[in-house]
Amino acid sequence: MEPRLCRFKSYHPDSSEYSSVWLERCIWDAEVVGSNPATPTMSKEIKRFEGDYRFLSNFGECVPFEHDGITYPTSEHFYQAMKSNDRADHVRIAQMKTPGETKKAGKKLALRPDWDLVKDDVMRLALKLKFVEGGQLAQDLLDTGNSHLVEGNTWKDTYWGIDIRTGVGQNRLGKLLMERREQLRKLLVD
Repeated sequence: MEPRLCRFKSYHPDSSEYSSVWLERCIWDAEVVGSNPATPTMSKEIKRFEGDYRFLSNFGECVPFEHDGITYPTSEHFYQAMKSNDRADHVRIAQMKTPGETKKAGKKLALRPDWDLVKDDVMRLALKLKFVEGGQLAQDLLDTGNSHLVEGNTWKDTYWGIDIRTGVGQNRLGKLLMERREQLRKLLVD
């Protein structure tokens, strides 16, 4: 594909925010170089986890996974349940029908005292359980190549994502997804 002038959001690691810039940029499709899936080419930025990229969202469907004897239908179910230290809360939230219900329930839980210290590790574990080595979702994540993953949202979540109206946010979910993708690549070459 030919280089073209385009407007896109460029990440600045020092500020943990995005700013709009005009640059000449070559956007290639995510593809594998040769037969080594650990070396994909340069690729685009995935700005929202919807449509073909819905699987990246914690609300996206996944193969139910088990943790500590409880089966969770989505990573959102797992994340919200882990806000509590009470196993009864874990079971109750795991049985909810939709990720939206679990998010509402999670807001009503008495947070475990160490939540702010462990929430990133809980999300990291949720992504490891969702994007399990050898699974289809893991392959789908690998198929994003080197795309910069951005959890762009309109609900003002500036911790896990980027508020697309302001361009502000830490994009922790996007960063953890890219971290998991890199772990999966390393497993392929080991």
